Amino acid sequence: MSERKGRLDEARRWARQAQADLERIDYNFRGGYYDLVAFLSQQAAEKALKALQECGIYQVGRYARWVFQGIADSIKEGVIASI
Repeated sequence: MSERKGRLDEARRWARQAQADLERIDYNFRGGYYDLVAFLSQQAAEKALKALQECGIYQVGRYARWVFQGIADSIKEGVIASI
């Protein structure tokens, strides 16, 4: 297997995991599990970025992880504040 094909396979794997998290987000949101929704949202975003990184489209670094953690925290705080 070529290195390029291996990276694309890995990107597809990350993308499938991100999609599965999105499905779990919808289910848990309808169930009122907002803290889990916030966590899974952050996880889905990181996995989607990882898929892009494997394709060579986006380089994930500490700054990007920090930004997405801040987004996840903001979502969680907003949900908690609105309850």
